[in-house]
Amino acid sequence: MDVGSVSDWAGLTGGALAFWFGYRQYVDAQAWKRAEFLAAEMKAFFSDANVARALIFIDYSKIRLDAAGQPSREGTVFDDDILIRSLAIHTEFEDGIERFSQEEMIARNAWDAFFSGFERFSHYVATGLISTKDLSPYLDYWITRVAVEDPRWKPQQFFVSVHRFVDKYNYTGVKSLFNEVEAPSR
Repeated sequence: MDVGSVSDWAGLTGGALAFWFGYRQYVDAQAWKRAEFLAAEMKAFFSDANVARALIFIDYSKIRLDAAGQPSREGTVFDDDILIRSLAIHTEFEDGIERFSQEEMIARNAWDAFFSGFERFSHYVATGLISTKDLSPYLDYWITRVAVEDPRWKPQQFFVSVHRFVDKYNYTGVKSLFNEVEAPSR
């Protein structure tokens, strides 16, 4: 073996190692940036007052909320019947005129914010920015509570209403997330 070939070999090996270490640093940095991005998105989602209301509605069958949407001894009572009515399809009212009570509109706005957030997360999954596995620690509980029928949790009509709302208002990304949780492919 002559010196020229050893130095060439050493140069190629050194270059390959430098490339590999650089690539690993790049991959790690990208993973970190995705994690930071997702954490910021989740913070914004869970900080939204309407989303916070939706989460309360999911967790309770009957609760009294103050004007800020916080549990209180004073304020408006929300129960599963109000939530079910809030999920009505606005074009299906008799004579075509929407009739939502103030409580139903508050709940409806909460559902819109909740499902719009899910729609956004589904878009991030579809583009490859994040995976459903990345969303799992943040959203699996909430998706399961609204998508997977459990009569111990909410009345059957609640789940029917949620799925109709998602279908009729074309929340295709939400349906995709529902399917991932109902039949995990992680």
